Amino acid sequence: MKFFLLYISFFFLKSVYALSFYQIETLIQSGNVEQAITALEKYEGHEVGRVRLEALIELKRKNYSKAIALFKLALTKTDQPHNLFTGLMQSLYSSKAYAEVIEFYNQRPKSLNSPSWTLIAAASYQGLSSNSKANELYQEGLKAYPHFSPLIRQYWSFLIDLNLFNVVYNDVTRDLDRFELEDLLYLGALYKQKKQLEKAIYLLELAQLKSPNHANVLAELAHGYYLQGDLHTASRLYTRAARLNLNYSYQAAETYIKLKQFTHARYFNQFVIEENKKVRQMFSIFVSEGNHYKILSLLPALKKINIYGEPQVQYALAFTHFKLGEFKKMESLLGKIESSKLDEKIRQLRQQAQFCRSEGNWKCHV
Repeated sequence: MKFFLLYISFFFLKSVYALSFYQIETLIQSGNVEQAITALEKYEGHEVGRVRLEALIELKRKNYSKAIALFKLALTKTDQPHNLFTGLMQSLYSSKAYAEVIEFYNQRPKSLNSPSWTLIAAASYQGLSSNSKANELYQEGLKAYPHFSPLIRQYWSFLIDLNLFNVVYNDVTRDLDRFELEDLLYLGALYKQKKQLEKAIYLLELAQLKSPNHANVLAELAHGYYLQGDLHTASRLYTRAARLNLNYSYQAAETYIKLKQFTHARYFNQFVIEENKKVRQMFSIFVSEGNHYKILSLLPALKKINIYGEPQVQYALAFTHFKLGEFKKMESLLGKIESSKLDEKIRQLRQQAQFCRSEGNWKCHV
């Protein structure tokens, strides 16, 4: 009862008292735009703050032209433009007005600076395909802000998009301690996306030496080996990651399914939290095992998560009934499947069923 009264009191106070600028800004940034609009009606702060909040709301809604107009209006009402510049540049960049971003950046008060502005301006040069200008600005920014992770990551992405894999790789591996662990994981993911698996794996192996019992590092490294086709190493690493963080249980189970080590797959599947993924994976395990009675035991769960009617699921169930000699149930399911991709498999299954009927059910029964 006590907690209920406190809960009611909180909402009563919220309805009576106006929220501060920072409270409304927090609502906007967290995606509670409608609540922010309601709170803004009772806002009692300075006019420039109100206009900035209105601009942030439009930016969050992706109404970039309105956001740009409001940020520009707010700039006419203050001599402290720092935060307004950030919002304006974000809005201009999001609307692909790259030239205007650069113009504002170059015209900024020289006493004011921000690593975020440098990042947005450099990315705008990229948008205009002015790669030399972008590189120059990234280099300038990294000298001024050598530990600003978003700028570091964006520069890496820029170079890797230009296929300058070795430039980044040699620079990073020369002195790994300069970088945060999360930045190294980000770079490893970039290399994997570009199919530079050897570089990704080597970099992540170095990260693992730096943090040997970090679940994210182990999982990213496991993924690299998985993509490379080394499933045994991937399974060992995913196992270690899952023991440190159960969120990696799904990946561990998937790897063991690929290895046909179903006992291990079932073990990790039990720790998968999301019901949809858990049931799908369990179904996959039973299908891979050919465990027909277990497959049929999942029918209520398949219906609960609304995948019972999916063509692949229907085909797997039809094949299960075929293996059990239940040809009428098999045919009932095959008749419901609407997928041209499965037409040939359905034709072959019906052909096999016809053979089994003519030879006697014992030929196909489990």
